[in-house]
Amino acid sequence: MFKRDTDPPEYYHLYGIPSAGALALYGAGTLSGKFPQLDAAAATLSGLLCIGGIGGLSSQKTARLGAVSGQAGVVMGVASTLGHLNPSIGTTASIAGMMAVGGAAGHYIGHRVEPTSLPQTVAAFHSLVGIAASTAAIGDYLNCQNPTQLDNVHLASIYLANVIGSVTTTG
Repeated sequence: MFKRDTDPPEYYHLYGIPSAGALALYGAGTLSGKFPQLDAAAATLSGLLCIGGIGGLSSQKTARLGAVSGQAGVVMGVASTLGHLNPSIGTTASIAGMMAVGGAAGHYIGHRVEPTSLPQTVAAFHSLVGIAASTAAIGDYLNCQNPTQLDNVHLASIYLANVIGSVTTTG
């Protein structure tokens, strides 16, 4: 949208090669069953890529690289979550359907927003992220077989995710 004809060529699409390689290695390692900690390593890589993406978005010079890094992090996060859950075909179809609905809504909203109203859109999407954080924390607690056996660190993380998510939702 903001690229000029006089700008030098960019090769950010080539970052897809190491991302695809990481996904392929994750898939092969998960299918082999020999690496039980691979899901946690992929989730950590995902988090680092997302944090790097947020850092990259802080400057106009690195914004495109930040966007690519964040996208790679989200893809790795979704893959590691699905790999860890090992869902049935029906559950996978439900997850894919909900992701498609969310993607379609984001695409629709993204194309309707004028660049001058971007701060309001970002605030609205942050509210959705807050709702997601609170919902995930509550779901984590309710999904536990016996909540009295949760350690204090887990309980504190559930509490903080719920409080921070609620504050983010309400602004």
